Amino acid sequence: RLRLRKRLEAVAGELLCKEGFDDVIFVVHSQGSVIAYDFLVNGGGTCERLLSARPHLVTFGSPLGHLYQFYFKEYASLQAGIAELRPRLASWANLFRVDDYVGREIADPDGFVRNIVMPAGGHIDYWKEKKLAELVLERIRTPGCAATPT
Repeated sequence: RLRLRKRLEAVAGELLCKEGFDDVIFVVHSQGSVIAYDFLVNGGGTCERLLSARPHLVTFGSPLGHLYQFYFKEYASLQAGIAELRPRLASWANLFRVDDYVGREIADPDGFVRNIVMPAGGHIDYWKEKKLAELVLERIRTPGCAATPT
């Protein structure tokens, strides 16, 4: 976990702190959604630009609201983590298939996480989905700093 976090901090630091990108979209599948969530909840490293960029988060096939929340104690308070992230994210969209055995809905009573149910297809090949491409393009057209939560 630490090794992955340091790698993500290095990449984010390179892109945001050195290159100067203002907008960020995390597009992550399965375990990648857990890595991105941990990274964002824990401050996103030392780069202040990431915290001020208000990135978009697009998760798909995410085990956060199902496997992790129920089987790992550090994710039992997922609702609190989502509430903490809300002011730091421009948006969070979560796609999941009705028959995905890993990725499910991420329950959020405040409605910040926009859950999108997709037809059957299992846990793989989300990258081929038109809906995912549309969501990413929508996020590209909506800068994080100017975006309102969807």
